[in-house]
Amino acid sequence: MVKKINTFLIGAQKAGTTSLYDWLGQHPQVYAPEELKDYHFFTNENFFKKGTKHLESFYKKGDTDIALHGAVNYMYFHHKACERIQDYNKDIKIIICLRNPIKRATSAYNYFKRTLREENTFEQAIEAELKGELNTFEQQSNNTYLQHGYYAKQIQPFINMFRKENCHFVLFEELIDKQKQQNVMKEVCDFLGVDNSFQFKYVHLNASAQPKSKFYNYVMRKSGLTKILKPLLPLRYRKRLGKALEQKNIGDKKIETTISQSTQKFLEQKFRHQVIETATLTGKDLEQLWGFRN
Repeated sequence: MVKKINTFLIGAQKAGTTSLYDWLGQHPQVYAPEELKDYHFFTNENFFKKGTKHLESFYKKGDTDIALHGAVNYMYFHHKACERIQDYNKDIKIIICLRNPIKRATSAYNYFKRTLREENTFEQAIEAELKGELNTFEQQSNNTYLQHGYYAKQIQPFINMFRKENCHFVLFEELIDKQKQQNVMKEVCDFLGVDNSFQFKYVHLNASAQPKSKFYNYVMRKSGLTKILKPLLPLRYRKRLGKALEQKNIGDKKIETTISQSTQKFLEQKFRHQVIETATLTGKDLEQLWGFRN
């Protein structure tokens, strides 16, 4: 029996969604196909034209209470995602991960640097975004470091369409805190209505760290090998293989991006109003937590 998706993990990018998706997928009452994390069905036209039956085909094992679909672009491309998701299923629950937008921006920059999808310095990348030079779907998805952090305007449409009581907010800073993550997961389980005593195995995935092998990183990202393999391997095997190989190549050394004081002040000014609005929407003291309080 194919189960209709009833829970969405929609973002934000680099705010712990990959880890949270993996942890929830461990729960016996939650079905989260590994290959569907960040399979942006509702915002990618090439995927969407395949129809919802295609998406649901990955949930044939869905004899669980929760059928989870996670894709960070749904939050950023909220206008398109909101309407299409509502057309698909009006009765859903939504999990939204948030992170200090300045930390999120530098983490995203580090990630796309590591995966060879960013060539500029951080300041150059911000300047390119401000000048409106990022026009392709991929550029807007990946390299808009400012706009991805404008949370309030991305969250509001989901609250309006699906009601606030059906939206649950998780803060990255608490999710990765070993003293707090167990309580965070208990609250998520309570929101979903599943057993909150389940013991999760907490492994932090998709960290922005240096690759162990630059050569392997190049082969996977730029050599064209993945394009050759794409028609040969079904999505579920391709995604699982790619995830396993990429995780294996992530080293222990973090990628660090140092920003100047002037850039820090600029980012604080850019994000301050959105942080205040997001705090109001979520009911969380984000100004204090993220250091935006004067």
